[in-house]
Amino acid sequence: MNPNAIKAVIVDDEVGSRNNLRLLLEEYCPEVEVCGMGHDVLSGLELVKKHRPRILFLDIEMPQHSGFKLVEMLDPQERPGIVFVTAYEQYAIRAFKVSAVDYLLKPIVPGELQTAVEKIMRQDQAQREAVMAALQENLKTTALAKIAIPHQEGFSFLDPQDIVVLEASRSYTQVHVLDGRRLLVARSLREFDDLLTDDEGRTPFFRPHRSYIIHLGHVREWVRKDGGFLLMANDLKVTIARNRQDEFLRRYRSFE
Repeated sequence: MNPNAIKAVIVDDEVGSRNNLRLLLEEYCPEVEVCGMGHDVLSGLELVKKHRPRILFLDIEMPQHSGFKLVEMLDPQERPGIVFVTAYEQYAIRAFKVSAVDYLLKPIVPGELQTAVEKIMRQDQAQREAVMAALQENLKTTALAKIAIPHQEGFSFLDPQDIVVLEASRSYTQVHVLDGRRLLVARSLREFDDLLTDDEGRTPFFRPHRSYIIHLGHVREWVRKDGGFLLMANDLKVTIARNRQDEFLRRYRSFE
């Protein structure tokens, strides 16, 4: 075994899937060396304890226990970077996205595999723990518990209730937080629209204008002069488009 290699463990109940991922890693991520492959949660736990890998590729749907059970069984301070692997566009995908968890959909696309490995290698232990903690909170409920906001120094994990306004800034979004922080994120408003809506289509957020998403709970006043704007809890004035005013009233009244 190459002492400079990035050690990885694969846990998947399907032998074909395990071997396919191993071959993809050999071809597209030669810096990664698979030191063990398991077929269920218990064998995966043994391999992680034995090899202490840097990366764990973990299937979600397995007999007896899901991959999430293995995450719970691992000591958070010794937990490797985890890339979940799934064949289904299921409810957990949204939890992965808002928690900044890396995941791969089968069949695995080589470019997405390379990106996942690169992202894992940029995370330190504290970031990995924070990501998994956010995921576990978000999996407990259909409502959002924490949303990961990526920035240059890592991630900020925010309670959605603390987000006042999301403002478009070219291909970026500026997140205005209740405590006064402003976070510039390389993510579009369209992406946030999807992330901030639960599986049943519910959300406390509203888009009054193409350049803004607001939290309805932080609207202080609707001022009708000067074309109309919303005064938010942080004193930010947000434009409200004329064709969105009736929908805003309906949503605001039902939110209250």
